[in-house]
Amino acid sequence: MTRVEFDDGTVMWRRSLLAKVLWGVAIAAWSAAVAFLPDVEPDERVFFLLVGAAAALIAWTQVWRPHLAATRDGLVVRRALSAVLVPWSNIREVRVWAHFGVIIEVRSGDPLSSSVPRRPIVAWLLGLAGEADRAARYLNERAALHREPPGHPAPARTE
Repeated sequence: MTRVEFDDGTVMWRRSLLAKVLWGVAIAAWSAAVAFLPDVEPDERVFFLLVGAAAALIAWTQVWRPHLAATRDGLVVRRALSAVLVPWSNIREVRVWAHFGVIIEVRSGDPLSSSVPRRPIVAWLLGLAGEADRAARYLNERAALHREPPGHPAPARTE
């Protein structure tokens, strides 16, 4: 897991480059090795290449694409097929979801989940903190800065 801080104050969590490269190499090596074995029939070769393409698609959605970014405007949750911007004032709580990632509780609507950042499974089993715990703490502190104080009336709308 990689945490990147940009000059504009954005903090992003994403999978490390090493994880992305290892996934890519493993999928390409498996597809090529199995599909081009000498005793593989042409129709089997197509099947193995299709399985490799499906594995690459799964790896793209689970490893290469997802990230979580804390921007000036709010929290950007980029998942496999969508990206959502949650304004800071709409975030109720960010909590760690076992070793799977984080859950973002929002004031309006259903909670969002992000598989990035994760807590290593060994740390989860031993009850140790990981990058997901540090990220949740940071995001909760950042959201608290934008939250209205309890009992504070909402500003009146003028039209």
